[in-house]
Amino acid sequence: MCGRFALFSSPASIVDHLHLDSVQLPAGFTPRYNIAPGQEILVIRNNQQPALLRWGLIPGWAKDEKIGYRLINARAETLWEKPAFRRAASARRCLIPADLFYEWEKTADGKQPYAIRMKTGRLFAMAGVWDAWTDRNTGEVIESCTIITTAAVGSLKKIHGRMPLIVPPEHYEVWVESADYPNVDFQNLLKVSTTFAFELTPVGRRLNRPENDDPTILEPASR
Repeated sequence: MCGRFALFSSPASIVDHLHLDSVQLPAGFTPRYNIAPGQEILVIRNNQQPALLRWGLIPGWAKDEKIGYRLINARAETLWEKPAFRRAASARRCLIPADLFYEWEKTADGKQPYAIRMKTGRLFAMAGVWDAWTDRNTGEVIESCTIITTAAVGSLKKIHGRMPLIVPPEHYEVWVESADYPNVDFQNLLKVSTTFAFELTPVGRRLNRPENDDPTILEPASR
């Protein structure tokens, strides 16, 4: 699964990497080092529209928003089969930029967290889908999203069996602009690239608490 990630690159770097031209990021966007489910995260939807959406998908048909805490991830292999995701997968796809994500390895001393980033050090974009849900009691509309996961590849397999699905930059537009690419085999597009090379760094367990959100959590763990 993907339960934490970080996005701390400058707004200019994010705009440049995602080819957003002169689009401005939402006013509430701030660099984050320990992003957790239930929080607002930056996503890019169709027409290059960035927005802050709650992490944890609340399907439009849901009776209660609490379902979002169970839907922080969606498996790529069954994305178009699950009722919670198939409508969003067909028409409401998004990109979720990140500098790195975190995963935990089971050890004799407990779970050891790792910061996982591209060896190039560059930003990347995780595949996601989003939806809008209306509270029947208050009329409040909540837009939320989930991160798509797939089987881990390469060095990642030694610490966890899953990883976020990373979209190759050349497929960014295809992924989000569903109306412009009606005949694309999206299930084939979701096959993870084996060309990505990752750097895995064990970090301290301060990461386990979401309120610890500062650059020091990226310091390598002492062995």
